[in-house]
Amino acid sequence: MSRKPVVFSILFEHERDGEPYQFDLVGVARRSTDGKLFWSTDSGCSCPSPWENHIDGDWEPLPETLPAFEAEAREGNNDPTEFLRLVKEELAKNDAHVAGGIRVGDVGVQTSIGRDNVEWLARNVEQITIGSLIAISGIVRGERDRLGCS
Repeated sequence: MSRKPVVFSILFEHERDGEPYQFDLVGVARRSTDGKLFWSTDSGCSCPSPWENHIDGDWEPLPETLPAFEAEAREGNNDPTEFLRLVKEELAKNDAHVAGGIRVGDVGVQTSIGRDNVEWLARNVEQITIGSLIAISGIVRGERDRLGCS
């Protein structure tokens, strides 16, 4: 049985230096298997093409490695402000997972929030939007009702 290849679709790129006939990129991509966002860097001369030789292990998960991602984006001569803004907007919309692959924005989902997920929330609280907090509140309320807590 053959495995389906993992495909990463580039969403955003930032050219760090902009030298002629070269590239020095920080990129953000979506993984085809689950929609999760990842980032990586790539540099070289005009051939091969950017990202051509990247494989699954070359990508770092977002938002888990956000500080390292931001540091990489700030290296070089070009201003990454707009690039970082777009990436953070995308993270807020698509990558705030709570438990078992359930997105924070999913409404009406009732699931248990394990310790790992609570720790993830604590580490990534800056990335959580007001809408996400409302959804989390609903999940917690549903879980309390299921357990008979008052």
